[in-house]
Amino acid sequence: MQASYRGNGLAFASHGLGKENVLPGYIPTSSNENPLGVELAFVTTPLNKSHRSAIAAGTVEIHPPVEKPWGQRVSLVRSPEGILVELCTPIGQDSSGITEGS
Repeated sequence: MQASYRGNGLAFASHGLGKENVLPGYIPTSSNENPLGVELAFVTTPLNKSHRSAIAAGTVEIHPPVEKPWGQRVSLVRSPEGILVELCTPIGQDSSGITEGS
């Protein structure tokens, strides 16, 4: 699975490729099981477009973009392989996209 926006890309390797590259002891994850206790976080703007792009590329929405009490906007998706991926705006950037101090 691969998603990209403005030349920035995010890709997940298949389980077959994982088995080839991580020898020995590759342990696959699954979207049918509870997610692992880890997530990947990617700072991105504009968040809504990145979130839609990730869903179009095959992720499952866990929650849509929401504003956190500290002003950061965050969404969460899960890859077909079961990996949690947080998409978020930079800390210190309000919902208008303006970074504090700029």
